[in-house]
Amino acid sequence: MEQKLIETPNGTVAVIQSEIPLITNGQSALDFAVNAGAYLIAVNKAAIAEDFFKLSTGIAGEVVQKFVNYGPPCGFGNFSGYTSKPLHDYLKPTRLSTAKTKSNYTKRAK
Repeated sequence: MEQKLIETPNGTVAVIQSEIPLITNGQSALDFAVNAGAYLIAVNKAAIAEDFFKLSTGIAGEVVQKFVNYGPPCGFGNFSGYTSKPLHDYLKPTRLSTAKTKSNYTKRAK
C-alpha cells in the first residue's frame, strides 16, 4: 500500500494506492475512516474488494455506511468498467452523500 498525503487549501487529502484489496468489509472501512488523518480519502479500485461492486453481497452498503457515519468522505476508484445499472445508480448518489459529510467531518475534527 502506498499512501500520499496531499495538502490542499481545505485540508489534507489521503490518496491510497494498492494492488491488493484493503477495504473488504465494514470493519476495514471503519479502520480507514478513523485513521486516515485527512478530510478526504481517495482509494484506487484495486484497493477495494471485488465483492464491493456486487450489490447483492451488501458490502458496498456496509462500507459506505462507515464512511458516512464515522469518517471523511471517500472516493471509491473508477467503476466505469462495470455495466451494472443498479451499481451505477447506487454509487452516484453515494458519492454525493459522502461528499456532504465533508463539512460535518471537518467540524468534528477541529
